[in-house]
Amino acid sequence: MPVYNKYEYIDMMLESVYKQEWDNIELIFVNDGATDGTREKLSLWEPKFLNKGFEIIIIDQENKGIPFAVKTGLLHVTGDYICLIDCDDKLDPKYVSTMAGWLDEHPEDDWTLCLWNSFSIENGVHKIFSTANVSFIPSHPNMMEKFLSFRYATVVWICMVRTNYLKKCRVVERFITDVRSTQEPGFYLPLILGGGNVKIFDKPLYNHNRYYGQTYWGNAPFSDSFSKVKEYQDKHKEITLKTITTLDADFSLKKKWQAILELAEMRVLLPETKRFHDGDEYVSDLASETAFLINKHFHPSPQITIENIVNNDYNILSLAISDCILGDKSRMPPRITGRVIGCGVLGNVGRVHVPKLIGTSLEPTDLWDQSAVSEDKINGIPVSIPDYCSLTSDDIVLVFPADMKIKNELFDILLNHRVENIITGTDIMEMMPALMYPMFYNKCEFVVDK
Repeated sequence: MPVYNKYEYIDMMLESVYKQEWDNIELIFVNDGATDGTREKLSLWEPKFLNKGFEIIIIDQENKGIPFAVKTGLLHVTGDYICLIDCDDKLDPKYVSTMAGWLDEHPEDDWTLCLWNSFSIENGVHKIFSTANVSFIPSHPNMMEKFLSFRYATVVWICMVRTNYLKKCRVVERFITDVRSTQEPGFYLPLILGGGNVKIFDKPLYNHNRYYGQTYWGNAPFSDSFSKVKEYQDKHKEITLKTITTLDADFSLKKKWQAILELAEMRVLLPETKRFHDGDEYVSDLASETAFLINKHFHPSPQITIENIVNNDYNILSLAISDCILGDKSRMPPRITGRVIGCGVLGNVGRVHVPKLIGTSLEPTDLWDQSAVSEDKINGIPVSIPDYCSLTSDDIVLVFPADMKIKNELFDILLNHRVENIITGTDIMEMMPALMYPMFYNKCEFVVDK
């Protein structure tokens, strides 16, 4: 546990460590020059942990940043398994016992990953406001590409790793400490390249503190300007690139990973320009660089323009890009053999989604709504009363109502009329990258110059 100036929260984490059901624990605290009384709290907790039978190591050093502190701690590990936790978060009582217990009983697995809750403390009350699901966890195959694409979790505190596997992957020797950034790339990338079996637990065993009432961005709390966000992300990129250079991989693979990272960094930065007062001054340069990278590595036709990036939702384009890199075609819409009918289009969801579908393979040929009158139109397309008797098995029906009762009634009617392809508003959102940028699913390939 790297420790630095978390006086307000460290008791919460230490208490959660004390309450672990697993009692054979070695605690290694690296005090990275804390100045707010945090170090004194470690001294108060030390006898409590010793009385419980835990082994305690406290290392004091001048402030050198998280990567240096983590490497210092890893050099002192003597236990069978390793996890890295933050001093301002909180563990589930089964955090250690679930993962260490599994590794004890399953020698075929080299490391484990768990889910987590995000919480804040409001007026002394711990409030969970989100729980990650398994889709956030990187897994084989393409685990390296998934990690570098930022499509999945990139946090170390959901991991527990066999010490022998950590040594086999030479994590400590590769650890970059001359950039004051994050410990994640130095920890994850060698483990991923090692190819070891990973067990994923569909349980939120870790609780991540997101600081109530404070602006929070990624792993950098309290960002109040885009310039700080960019500074943090630039350092993250630097330490990741340096870590990649240490890996035992072909030069061409390293070039590929570098290109994936460069594209992913833009996916992180561009949406953030809209959140901060100084974001506008960075948009043009970021969009220009992003368009250049996309056209260089994918050769799309038509080419991606700065306007595509600035005027459209870049998250949609970035998903299409990473799907192309990963070879993921799960977002592809069904093959069109009949009509495309929008049903229940006069509600809020329909009015938002129908215009987005114009010009895509799911552009509706007919728009239906039970409340339609003769003058109703969306984007110039007339809206009429549903004619369910005209439906055939070749038709695709887009169901827009969000109300579950109405949606279920529509599903019953459509199934009774032998409709095989029913697509909801949620499905359309999932398909939007393939609908707006079909070339990344049909024609484009990810190319990296040798």
